[in-house]
Amino acid sequence: MSSSEVPCPACKWTPDQQRRCAYQSSVRLFHRAHDRGYWCLGSKLLLKERGKEPPSHEVINIHFIKENTTIPVPNRAGVDRGREIFPDRRAGAWGYQYLGQLRSFHSAKMESLHGQPLWCPRLFNDDDLGVTHGPLSTADELWDGLARSLSNKVPEVVKLRLRDRMPSPRPIVDPVKFELSGLIDWQGSGYYPVWWEFMGASFGFGEDDLEWKRLLLGNMTNQKEARTWFLEFRSFDSRVGDGIQKHD
Repeated sequence: MSSSEVPCPACKWTPDQQRRCAYQSSVRLFHRAHDRGYWCLGSKLLLKERGKEPPSHEVINIHFIKENTTIPVPNRAGVDRGREIFPDRRAGAWGYQYLGQLRSFHSAKMESLHGQPLWCPRLFNDDDLGVTHGPLSTADELWDGLARSLSNKVPEVVKLRLRDRMPSPRPIVDPVKFELSGLIDWQGSGYYPVWWEFMGASFGFGEDDLEWKRLLLGNMTNQKEARTWFLEFRSFDSRVGDGIQKHD
C-alpha cells in the first residue's frame, strides 16, 4: 500500500480523500503519551482519551488538589469510557507558582494517595502499562523496582556501581506528571523521589512539548547530577532514550 492510500488512524481518511475535500476540521491531536491522546475541539474544548489498562487514581487526586491547594483543576463537561471533555483548555494552563504548593506535600513512602501503589512507566520502564509499584519505603525498594528493567546481560559489578551512585529519593514530594499536558491529568500523580520532578520534565513528545519543558526546567530546582545518573542507568536498556532532550 502506497503512502497516499494509508488512512489516518484517527479519521480513517486517506491522504487522497483529504486533498479532494474542502472540509477543514477544527479537531486536532496536539499531544499523545503512552496510550493517551489529547485533542483540541475547536478553540474552547479539550478531549482527553485514554486506554483501559493503566490504573487511575485521578478522582481522588483531583479531590485532594481541590481541597488542599489553589491549583486550578478544570471541571469535566462529560465522561464516557475513558474519554473526558473539558469546557475550557485555558483552565489547564501551567503555572510555575503552583510548584511550591505541590512540594509542600510529603510522605514517608513512595506511593499514591491513601497508600495506593505508584503507576509511572517512565520511571520504572514498564512494558506493561498496567504494572504498579509499591508503596516503597526505602531506597533499596526503589532500586529493586528500577533494576527489574535491566537486562540480564548487564554485569553485576555495573549494577552495584549504579546502585551505589543512585541519588537519594528523599525528601519524597508530590510532583506533577510532566509527561502529560497542563494540570488536567492527575491519574499517575503520587509521592515520588525528589529528583523525579526534574527528570520527568526532561521527557518530550514532539517539538511543541519539548519547547515548554525547556522553559519549565529553568524554573525548577536543578537536579542535573540525578538526571545524569538516570540517563546512565537507562543506557543499559535499549528500549529507552527516545524523547529525552539534551541539555548542557
